[in-house]
Amino acid sequence: MAIAILLRDKVVNSFIRRKSSLFDKKGQIELNDVQIKILELMAKGLKRGEIADKLCCSKSNTKYHKSRIFDKLGVNSKVEAVLEGVRRGLISLEEI
Repeated sequence: MAIAILLRDKVVNSFIRRKSSLFDKKGQIELNDVQIKILELMAKGLKRGEIADKLCCSKSNTKYHKSRIFDKLGVNSKVEAVLEGVRRGLISLEEI
């Protein structure tokens, strides 16, 4: 029983740390510079391989950042990510 409680506490604390790392000190969603650039390139319609080539990184690195963007914005697709990024003022479609 004690092991189950310790395990539960560890899982809950891990979840809280992960969720809190998504926000800056003001409680706003925080995307790093690479994630903003990837979001802009997704808005332009580029695919993962094209984004990786543009940023001189691997496809798996791009996939990781895309996954983090989706987590941070609470979305499940590129279209939703772009729309949410525009809605939150993270990117502008006028620049694209």
